[in-house]
Amino acid sequence: MLGLLNSEELKEIWAEDETIGWIYQYFTPKELRDQARKESQAPRNSYELAFRNQFYTSSYVVQFLTDNTLGRIWYEMRQGETALKELCQYMVCRPNEVFLAEGETPPEEIQADASLSQEDLLQQPIYIPYRALKDPREIRVLDPACGSGQ
Repeated sequence: MLGLLNSEELKEIWAEDETIGWIYQYFTPKELRDQARKESQAPRNSYELAFRNQFYTSSYVVQFLTDNTLGRIWYEMRQGETALKELCQYMVCRPNEVFLAEGETPPEEIQADASLSQEDLLQQPIYIPYRALKDPREIRVLDPACGSGQ
């Protein structure tokens, strides 16, 4: 197996960021994974738990999640006035976001007209509740998956 990983044909993949993650996820042979699933729906011990539940998260997924959690929090605290708007390539920003001031409430919600097209719905204002500015060092994050923390 080590000889295969070190083969000349594969030398280019070792320069890729995600190679180690994919190797790790598929290190346990497929036959062993299939056999364990066939014998029991749930992992029977910690060894099976590890190889049945190890999944590598691609960098674009990590970036999407980070952009739309930490990036979005900062974006809202700055009411859209931040370079993150351009730097967070996956952050979801709607065209007509209206940032509310402290203590301000959005106008009474109007029931969405079923005849409106997706384009018309996108043009409706989206009211973003006030989010107080915080020192970024005070923002706390919990990664319930206990992944690599990328």
